[in-house]
Amino acid sequence: MSRLTVLQLYPAELGVNGDSGNAKTLVVRARLGGLEAEHVTYQRGDTLPESVDAVVIGGGPVSAMRNIHADLMAIAPTLARWADDGVAFFGFASGAELLGRGIQLTDGSQLDGVGVLPFRAVRTGTRAVSYVKTVKDGLTLIGFEDHASRWELDDDAEPLGYLEAGKGNQASFKGRPAEGVRRGALIGTQIGGPLLPLNPVLTDQLLTHMAQRRGLEYAAGEAHAVLDRYAEGARGVILDNIDYVFHTSKLG
Repeated sequence: MSRLTVLQLYPAELGVNGDSGNAKTLVVRARLGGLEAEHVTYQRGDTLPESVDAVVIGGGPVSAMRNIHADLMAIAPTLARWADDGVAFFGFASGAELLGRGIQLTDGSQLDGVGVLPFRAVRTGTRAVSYVKTVKDGLTLIGFEDHASRWELDDDAEPLGYLEAGKGNQASFKGRPAEGVRRGALIGTQIGGPLLPLNPVLTDQLLTHMAQRRGLEYAAGEAHAVLDRYAEGARGVILDNIDYVFHTSKLG
């Protein structure tokens, strides 16, 4: 049986918000669906696997982004080739921004991006902290945001979701406040939680894509019921407090 490989990039530097949970959720749900799956990691100077089915990258401070940036640029051609070949990508926070076209930092300097995700990030210095609810194409996402970025999507890009609660990272997309970016199985977001354990429908969409690309079948069933109940309970707590106001101040 083919084994699905989920690769997490730079977990030591870009994984400060429990971001390994996104990679582990893909693996656990794949196994519960009867597929073989493994979670592998890549740190600076490692050798990339020959092939993967999903790439996951999390968030971290600007200092961490700078620490891994040269290494990331060295492996960028491989990442871009994988994206062209249909590998799923899930980027959260600064990791997602590094997968985009570039980042303008608050000091005016620029960090180049990999170019896998169709957007550019601008660090604003003003924090957006709140619970989040987005809806798009029948998919409702629930989670938490804590960031200081504005994302400028390419003209042919689409947001991950339109806001029903929260601040998001786009003041407006086609006249509606929005969050994140998505092009098929290429996803970038500022919604944490981590997002994939909280939102199994999105996780299963990615797993379905990953399996089909390998000629396999994936479907959630009885074995997933306990995890789904945990997710529903956590989502319920957030929804019960969705209007809570977090007090923040402008970054120095």
